[in-house]
Amino acid sequence: MKTFATPLSDDAYDDLRCVTTHLGVAPEDFARHVLARAISRQKTRMLEAQHQEGYARQPVKPGEFDLNAADPLLPDSDETW
Repeated sequence: MKTFATPLSDDAYDDLRCVTTHLGVAPEDFARHVLARAISRQKTRMLEAQHQEGYARQPVKPGEFDLNAADPLLPDSDETW
């Protein structure tokens, strides 16, 4: 495990202590959780942007995603999901 240290303003530190005290968690655990969620969200945004860029470069062609009712891989119409 690596250690990451960063200075906080007095106001930010006071806010952090207030929130973590209210939640009953250690400031380190809270920061670790928040950072992990922020990184996860950013990765998702990057993948979504990549996805959109790909479709902009190669748009869907007519019929590419049309469903064929006779397709054996499709469930029966009376089957519930």
